Amino acid sequence: MLTFKWRGFCKLALVLLVIFLGSVPVAELVFRTLGDRPSEDLKGLYASFGDRNYKLAPMVNTDAALAAGLIRVRTDELGLRCDDDFQLAAKSGTGVDILFAGDSQGFGNGVNFPETIAGSVATAAARQGYRVCNASVGGHSLPSQLELARWLVTEKQLKPSRFVLLLTPVMINSSDHLNRAVVGEDGRLYGAKVDLNAKARLWVKTHSVIYSRIRDAVRNCGIGVDPAKDSDTVLAFYTKGPHEHAESSLCSTISDFKKFASSIGATVDMVYLPLTVEGDFPSLEKVAAKRGLMLDPDASFQIAGSVAKHLELRLLDLRPVMNEIRASGAALNVKGDFHYSSELSLACGSNLISELHLNIQNPNRS
Repeated sequence: MLTFKWRGFCKLALVLLVIFLGSVPVAELVFRTLGDRPSEDLKGLYASFGDRNYKLAPMVNTDAALAAGLIRVRTDELGLRCDDDFQLAAKSGTGVDILFAGDSQGFGNGVNFPETIAGSVATAAARQGYRVCNASVGGHSLPSQLELARWLVTEKQLKPSRFVLLLTPVMINSSDHLNRAVVGEDGRLYGAKVDLNAKARLWVKTHSVIYSRIRDAVRNCGIGVDPAKDSDTVLAFYTKGPHEHAESSLCSTISDFKKFASSIGATVDMVYLPLTVEGDFPSLEKVAAKRGLMLDPDASFQIAGSVAKHLELRLLDLRPVMNEIRASGAALNVKGDFHYSSELSLACGSNLISELHLNIQNPNRS
């Protein structure tokens, strides 16, 4: 009897598998007929530099099909993200009034350049005759951004008069190490090595429209898009108690950044970019309580505040902006991702345009 049932189950599973495999090419054809195409998955975006560090490659024109839609990325000849028409691009020897430094949030993951924080500031600043550029790179720690800033100044003769550090809790709590990554021949980032499994996954992602459709359907169901449930690291950013190591590391790195800036006649400002989980902190606290953790929503901000006070630097706080957007009912995140939505990014940019007072005079302007 058991053998009969097992055979019946196997036959049913085989039938379902055949139906699924047969439907894949049909679905692929339908989606392509409707105008979908495989994602480039940001092909060619990255290049190696320094000691196994990475940056954006120069003169890139690539895109990625995300749950939020098709995102396009262009870079100028220095490898800085810029607009499609290169009106806001920089060249070797360019004088820059503001150079943003940050991670994926500063880069603007999930949104097109005009809707990023730095992009919206750069566009508004250009109308006033100022040049604003963005050195932010996804996954970068602050020491990696400092290394990139030095490279831009020494190797490309970029002449910034002001650095604005876009500090997320991720950057605040990881300022004790440089990033390391393998950049493949295709200009994409890999882990420890470009192995066969990584190549196989990439091939499916970049040759199949249905892959993106299935991925988006899963994410739209809320699977894999809740950092509170999926990452203990997020909880660590807000754990109550002293954070001496994080504060000491951040202070040391920003002190180095300040010294470097001073050596070229530039200044430094700090900006706190909250994670969007701070907009619904009680939900995060419930997850933490199940794990026996006590959280403080101000933990990461207090680390940044203490460092800013010690180094006598200005710290701008974008938490009120996020709270306003949440109160308006607009989405805080891009669809199926943790990063800022276009509404929140534009609101943050608008706030910075006001708070940064773009009345700087850059003697190195060209």
